[in-house]
Amino acid sequence: MTKRIYFSIFAWFLSLTVTAQTFTSNLVINIPDLPGPEVYDSVFVSGLPTSIDSTFGLAGVCFNIIHTYDQDLVLRLISPNGDTIIIANRVGGSKDNFTGTCVAENGANGYLSFGGAPFTGTWIPNESLNLFNNGQNPNGWWKFGIRDYAGGDIGLINRFSVSFTANPPADPPPVAYPIVNTNRPRIWVDSSRFELLKNQIAIPGEAQNTYNEVLYAYENWWITDPQLYMVGSDSIQWTWDWSSPYAANQSLLTVFFFKMTNDPIALKRCRFLARQVINLIDTIDFSSMAWDEKEKVLRQLSDHDMLLDQCYDYFPVKLRDDLTRSLYKMNREFMNTYILSSAGNSYVSSHNTWNTIFCNQNALTLYGASGLTPQQQDTVVQWYEAIYDKHINGFIPCWTYYRDDDGGWNWGAAYSMWSLVDQFQLFENMRIGTNKNFYTDLPWVQNSINQYVYFMRPDNKCIHIGDGQTSLSADRTIYLHARIYNDPRSLWMVQYYSDDRFMTWTIPKFNKLLYKDFEMPKVTQPDLPLNWWADKVGLSVSRSSWDSTSTMVTFFNSPSKKAAHEHRDNNSFTIFKNAPLLIDAGYYDSYGSPHYRNYQERTIAHNSICVFDSTESYTTSDQPVSNDGGQIQSPTLMNYYDIFAPEHQRGKWIKFASGPNYEYNIADAQLSYDSTKLDFFRRRLLYVKPEKVIVLDHVHLKNTESNQRDIKWIAHFAKKPIISGTIIDSHIPAHIETYNGNTYSAVNGNGSIAIKTLLPENSTTTLIGGKGYEYWVDGTNYEPLFTPDTAYYTP
Repeated sequence: MTKRIYFSIFAWFLSLTVTAQTFTSNLVINIPDLPGPEVYDSVFVSGLPTSIDSTFGLAGVCFNIIHTYDQDLVLRLISPNGDTIIIANRVGGSKDNFTGTCVAENGANGYLSFGGAPFTGTWIPNESLNLFNNGQNPNGWWKFGIRDYAGGDIGLINRFSVSFTANPPADPPPVAYPIVNTNRPRIWVDSSRFELLKNQIAIPGEAQNTYNEVLYAYENWWITDPQLYMVGSDSIQWTWDWSSPYAANQSLLTVFFFKMTNDPIALKRCRFLARQVINLIDTIDFSSMAWDEKEKVLRQLSDHDMLLDQCYDYFPVKLRDDLTRSLYKMNREFMNTYILSSAGNSYVSSHNTWNTIFCNQNALTLYGASGLTPQQQDTVVQWYEAIYDKHINGFIPCWTYYRDDDGGWNWGAAYSMWSLVDQFQLFENMRIGTNKNFYTDLPWVQNSINQYVYFMRPDNKCIHIGDGQTSLSADRTIYLHARIYNDPRSLWMVQYYSDDRFMTWTIPKFNKLLYKDFEMPKVTQPDLPLNWWADKVGLSVSRSSWDSTSTMVTFFNSPSKKAAHEHRDNNSFTIFKNAPLLIDAGYYDSYGSPHYRNYQERTIAHNSICVFDSTESYTTSDQPVSNDGGQIQSPTLMNYYDIFAPEHQRGKWIKFASGPNYEYNIADAQLSYDSTKLDFFRRRLLYVKPEKVIVLDHVHLKNTESNQRDIKWIAHFAKKPIISGTIIDSHIPAHIETYNGNTYSAVNGNGSIAIKTLLPENSTTTLIGGKGYEYWVDGTNYEPLFTPDTAYYTP
């Protein structure tokens, strides 16, 4: 009896002393820059049981790191017996520090890989802590390894601790990945669509007419192209030049007509194309290619997945297996360079979005394909799962935030139009190839069609916010949206934008064949709200009507920056009436060009304010650029958490109100400017329909005693305005002239605008423009690399 009582008391005492213990180091250890070695912080653990497992084991790790570029770092944990896991693998982008960061298998903030600096709170590590809870002895030195894998930044660690507890958190439940279908096709278009089209083109009507037009173009224009020549049955006479910008489209057309006809010559062409893909991949030297060049080639090759997927059962085994191995080689390069590297950790915007969609398509194509070793098959599965994790944990939270219930998007207008087509490519590939249906699982997808409604001006060009401009014709998004949701908005768009006047060449007609419901009923244009506010994006759009003579006013103030292709344009506005009147200026010649860095993406090219200080300096991508007196550079948004981080905050909406006859915006943008220059910039814009706009700016400048603050509001006209008053300063005659008047007017085509500055009463107006002065900033004209087509663009 005594022994029993003693044992019970001892067991109770032991559980108290080892239930939870933390061992901490507060040493300060410097982290050297590349090529420095891995450095270690260490803690000595003692007094624990000699074996750790799921009943008592390692539960958490905490650390504090000061470093100016988190993405440079790989963090490892090493146990006394030498077992190692990776805590963090180059996460956090260009942001600073790990502040009060802990990792545990039940981390409330989710996976560290998808988080944002400074990673405060508890996260799930890159690899499981429970790998240590395998019966090993925890007593001894635990090491926290840090290595910098890129040059230019240094830092230090000043805290590291490990915690042990009874019943440490179990690993998160495994992700239930969507099941990939065993049958094909899995991408692009499903089998039922081909069967439906075969029936529809047999009957006189729109489907048959469209099919015949595309077939005629294919046989008479496409395959007769000397670069992509495939006429007749003698493949020795055929040529294939990968430099042709039409190569991917011709491959799609070729596969399509084979699937529609089962024609032996069409199949021969598909086999010919498969050999071209194999030859290119097997002879190309990816290691010698520049970053952008390689990315372009990998995307182009990914467009040829459909050769394997759609023709899988029609190729000889050797050709099929050779194509599989080549596509595997290609996607391995794609994944390792752009997806599994630090480049793949950008989720708000960037090329990573499109690249991940391509690699998902590649993985669906290669999944279960013959010709791969078991190890390669397992790698394909890992690719598929890694990409799905990135979409679920990285991209989709950002997409959900910006799309919201209004359907906005944060890449500017043109890139928003193009990116939605890419998102629908992902959704459709997953619908066809797996049991996952994003259309029904993501409530915001239905309202994403709003950007097609509110980003388009009455002249069928998108508003010029951000890089590029585009017009609209029926595309994958419109057709699929109408088929899936039976939504009045997209049903009308299908009917309107698939009309012959928008089907200007082969590919829009081809998209109509691939996606349009040719049996949809006629509909009338829905009576949609004329005022629209995408609050997460920071864009309001107001129209006076839905006809072609409508006035359209836009106002932009982004709460956080910077997304890809976004400009320094907070508190800016545009006006359209029969033609562009007040415009966002500049021309998207090339990303990062002198014109782009010094003018187009800068505040000086937008209808906002600039506060010029001759002593100020500006940067773009951390390179010096022109002094326009405008808004400051913003760090790139990398993930969902960055959207709310203080260093990204640039604008705040105070009020949005609208009614049948007005729209009213109030927004602050002082955070977009150097805080030493101004601490308040509130713009109120009231649009009284149909033709009055009132703008009131309230600006508070700082340090004005130096007389170095030259504040001006910028107005960009499509055509040269007429200014009242007389010229009081002719700095450069006919190009830079200052007037003492405060009213000005301009005409562009059938549109006209008149402006009067009410306050301050004694303001002057400087007119800048004319040949050689169109893109003038602080003494230099930054012309585009290419002459804009002014029949389409209004630069």
